[in-house]
Amino acid sequence: MLESKNTRRHKIMPVFYDVTPSEVKNQTERYGKAIVSHANKKQFDDETICKWKAALNEVGALKGWDLQSMPYRGKGEFVKEVVNKVLTELKTTYWEVSDCLVEIDNHVTV
Repeated sequence: MLESKNTRRHKIMPVFYDVTPSEVKNQTERYGKAIVSHANKKQFDDETICKWKAALNEVGALKGWDLQSMPYRGKGEFVKEVVNKVLTELKTTYWEVSDCLVEIDNHVTV
């Protein structure tokens, strides 16, 4: 994502769901434990781990949505806000977002 942001000027709009931006940025709690776990397993070289840390730091610093900072709002309102902002950014015609959001599965028929 960051490579695309930096080379193609794509926009990243992070959604921090059940995690705080500072946890991502500073690699604390679950993110910190995951980084340490990967480093200890030696599955990835130090350069890769450093790139991951830098990427997490950059993404954590981006302006986005943090569900935990909006406890007074329901998840439905949170999703509506994200969808409306994405639609605005894409500069598409506004689509009515139902109050009753439903999960949609994509099916491809061959």
